[in-house]
Amino acid sequence: MRYKKELVLSMACIFISSCNLNQYQQVNFKDKQYFLTFNKDIPSKIETKVKKIIKSSSDEVKAETFQISIIDYQIKRYEVYSGSALRSLETEIKGNLKISIKVKDISLNKNLMAMKRFGSIELNPLAETEMLNFMESEIIDDLVGQLILEVNLIDM
Repeated sequence: MRYKKELVLSMACIFISSCNLNQYQQVNFKDKQYFLTFNKDIPSKIETKVKKIIKSSSDEVKAETFQISIIDYQIKRYEVYSGSALRSLETEIKGNLKISIKVKDISLNKNLMAMKRFGSIELNPLAETEMLNFMESEIIDDLVGQLILEVNLIDM
């Protein structure tokens, strides 16, 4: 019984010590060269947010240049109905961003997705449209954050 407790305690100590978190490193986009391309269907909100964070430092593509292509952006709205109400109880918004990142001989195609759900039982239709616009901007922020994370992971 005594050895069992010591074994469990030592295994727990090993497990806890192996789950260390490293110090957070800030993303530094100034050291590398990036070449950004956007499809014509991409909204200007996404384009400006990405260009603010990742500055396109080169006009020509070199071997060590990160080529980031944002191919497609879709946003879908889904209404959740329940009960005897004629209006929806909740609204679900899904944003989808297709990207392609090329560095040297590595090519990565990703499909980034963000989803938000909010209660849509609102008597004021203007408040409902404002909430919808706010959620769309939050989805865009989430997708840009995921894009930055993907670029940072490849950069390491």
